[in-house]
Amino acid sequence: MATITYTVTVATGTNQYSANANKFYINGEVSPVLELQEGNTYIFNQDDNSNTGHPLRFSATANGTHGTAPGGSAGVEYTTGVTTSGTPGTATAFTQIVVAPVQNVGAPVLFYYCSVHSGMGNTALTTPPTSGETFFNPSMDEIIEEAFERTSMRGTRTGYQLRSARRSLNIMFSEWANRGIHLWKIKLAKIPLIQGQAEYSFATDSVNFPK
Repeated sequence: MATITYTVTVATGTNQYSANANKFYINGEVSPVLELQEGNTYIFNQDDNSNTGHPLRFSATANGTHGTAPGGSAGVEYTTGVTTSGTPGTATAFTQIVVAPVQNVGAPVLFYYCSVHSGMGNTALTTPPTSGETFFNPSMDEIIEEAFERTSMRGTRTGYQLRSARRSLNIMFSEWANRGIHLWKIKLAKIPLIQGQAEYSFATDSVNFPK
């Protein structure tokens, strides 16, 4: 995964929150929408003296702690994978975030903001990587949940429903085995993802999908 450094400055500007007020400029652009790739490390360099008094932080709520989260509660700071160093406006000051990869937790859509002043930042979209490795190994509970959703039975599952679905799956598999029906074969494969390639064919790929 990559490490990307952004230069942060503060100056008067206009964004979706207000006009002619202090805003974060990222690499010279006023409050841009950022795309943070999951698994990458991003360093927001705040050593320029214009950053004095303007700590850059992250939140899952627009405008951070100055905003309102769903349900009416105040926004909170997002700290997963985030570290800070120094005082904004002084040498070596920065905020760093290692975006949680989708294989583990997966980061929500984030927003960067000033923890002291409202309206200085914007959205930081978190996107999955276009190359590398990903993992797909759903648990039985996830398979059952998918089955419920495909039958439009949404909502909270009871413990009895989950036990019943698990029992039904086991009975079905046992019946198929007893009848000699084996319609699938399980193989593990690693597929290198290529940026810009939307489809991968197991039928013609004898390297990653050997017979």
